Amino acid sequence: MTMNHNAFVFDHAAFEFELRPILLQALETGDVGAIAGWIDANRESLVDPYEGDELPEDWAALMEEPNVQTHGDFGLTKFYSPTVSIGLDDAWDTLGDVLQQAGLKQSIILGTPLESTRGHQFDPGCSGSYFQTLAEVKRSLAEVEALQERTPALHARLAPIVNMLRAANEAGQGLYVTF
Repeated sequence: MTMNHNAFVFDHAAFEFELRPILLQALETGDVGAIAGWIDANRESLVDPYEGDELPEDWAALMEEPNVQTHGDFGLTKFYSPTVSIGLDDAWDTLGDVLQQAGLKQSIILGTPLESTRGHQFDPGCSGSYFQTLAEVKRSLAEVEALQERTPALHARLAPIVNMLRAANEAGQGLYVTF
């Protein structure tokens, strides 16, 4: 089964300040109370992560499994638009191989997982969930553009990665990548 790489322009700086500490604590404890309270307080700025619709007052009824992963998934929508993926779709794996063969890390197209001190990862889709700060996006973009200059034959193949990273960079934001 092929997994689709979905990437979203993501306000990582606001996420770091507002939700990340709450989400990390919930990952440690398994308690969704603080996230649920945060969602209630920010509901008008959130959307359904699956459909992109406004979040209704009874948002919890939309959750099939009301756990930390699902609550976090809902909360993250304050920082990105889930209906606007700029990801690499099913080409991500091949493009990751191209990067690795050129001596670059696959984290350029992924990022870093969010993990608590005890190793509990945020992964609502159970197929991978990664984050890149704006600084990481800028660094990744510079590395891929340098590779394009060194190896012109890869220019067209790497264009989707460059386009993804440029979109985030031009917005002055990070990336959220999920499968």
